Amino acid sequence: MIRRTKNYEYINALVRGQIGNLLKPNDYKAVLGCNKPSDIAQVLSSSSYSELLTRSGTDSFAAIDETVSSAASQNATKVIAASPDSARTILNEYRLSLESRSLVNSLRLQINPGDVAASAGVIPLGAIPEIYYKLTPAAKGGGYGKNFSDPKLSHLVAESLQAALRYTSTLPLLRIITYLCERFLDRKPDDTHGEEASLERLVISNIDGANLEVILTAMNQGMEQHAVPASLLSQRGSLGGESLLAALNLREIERLSALFSNSRYRSCLELKSGETFNDLLVRLPYCLMMLKSHYALAGYPFRASTVAVGITLKLLEIRNLRLAISGASGRLNRAFVFRLMAIP
Repeated sequence: MIRRTKNYEYINALVRGQIGNLLKPNDYKAVLGCNKPSDIAQVLSSSSYSELLTRSGTDSFAAIDETVSSAASQNATKVIAASPDSARTILNEYRLSLESRSLVNSLRLQINPGDVAASAGVIPLGAIPEIYYKLTPAAKGGGYGKNFSDPKLSHLVAESLQAALRYTSTLPLLRIITYLCERFLDRKPDDTHGEEASLERLVISNIDGANLEVILTAMNQGMEQHAVPASLLSQRGSLGGESLLAALNLREIERLSALFSNSRYRSCLELKSGETFNDLLVRLPYCLMMLKSHYALAGYPFRASTVAVGITLKLLEIRNLRLAISGASGRLNRAFVFRLMAIP
């Protein structure tokens, strides 16, 4: 039975306990060192995934990967249900905005089916109907309005997928992320103004992540500023519109990092030793999620943002674990798996 309270004492303790038990770097290294699915199950036998793996079976790497992925939705549902009544509506809105990146990763596989890193980031949270994760090029006309309460989103998803396939580029898909984040900022459920304010910075960081990904992708592909549709850059983030436009004309990551030297994101824009530009591009949005989550945890604890951080950090852990499983199974090179992770 899920315990519900009118205040945050219970859910705060629950979420803080989960955060304290997140996997550590050595746990991921141990998974990477496994040669058999049963070895991974053994490594995770004392983790929060132990019971799930026991119930679901560990006969293949794919089975373990699927089980691990399913934990994100179960965790999100659990902690939201245990939150105060006043917070649940806004937390479900946050869950939807956060899951937008998982949906984009799923659609990316239509462009490049062999993108293992994108596949590891397909982590449903239970807010987006399953049918959206099964879209194919045949979905050209849309027709998904009946499966989602927001027909505009249905149209945007179908339109973005078509554009991405037409131009063989993932850029059009990023508008899905900014749309759902902007939708969160525009909605003001009754009696949740204080709760919404505590979550806005987390949502804005996801807008910033999508904006920076547009810039980095354009830089990586040698695109000029005029070639990037203005609609792909949201003006609702914390990075100034003029700075974003100026960044589109840059051709070096070092200059981009210097441009945003006064932002808290600078560390996420710096190439680490042995890291490639593509490694940075893959890791960047998750690095931003991690940074903002830590900032939120340092604030007042008894708010919806603490629950949102718990959902976010669990998603990051599951993505990291799926990357490690891909390395253990041979789908990814074990040597650079850690470069793609954002470890809380």
